[in-house]
Amino acid sequence: MTATSAKAVPTVVPEGAIPRAPSAWEETIPWFMTAMSVLVLVCLAWFLLENIYWFRSIATSPLAPNSADYRIYVYQMHLATINRSVGLFAGFALIFIGTSVAFFTLKKFTHIGGTAAGATAKLSSASPGIVAMFLGTVLIMFTISSKDRFPPPPSGQQVDIRPQANEPQPQ
Repeated sequence: MTATSAKAVPTVVPEGAIPRAPSAWEETIPWFMTAMSVLVLVCLAWFLLENIYWFRSIATSPLAPNSADYRIYVYQMHLATINRSVGLFAGFALIFIGTSVAFFTLKKFTHIGGTAAGATAKLSSASPGIVAMFLGTVLIMFTISSKDRFPPPPSGQQVDIRPQANEPQPQ
């Protein structure tokens, strides 16, 4: 395999302005931000997966109740946990990708807008990375603010999923 070097794209320099070469910092910071973003996403994915595995190991341990009602509630909560984890991970990924793109490129204006419930929102930016960061932030806000509603147990039955003293500790 041979390595190819990226060719510099000529930029339009306003008349009378002196063109300048990017500094070492300007060349390095986008790669640094990208590497740190990947590291944070890996840590976030590990944290979210560990929480899902922990919940599953406690809720489905041999000492947990074995009734059908309990299992339904556990599955609903497990799916809600997975749903929230995917929303948070995707939101943070959009923010980090947007940040990296914002450092790499500045292009002509990007426009995004929407209307919901009689309200209109518009966003214009010189960098598509800013739009990705905005959308990631909105996704995280909706993920955090969304609430799951589980039906009450039938016939007034109480379901207690708190860890009991005699349960084995998760590994």
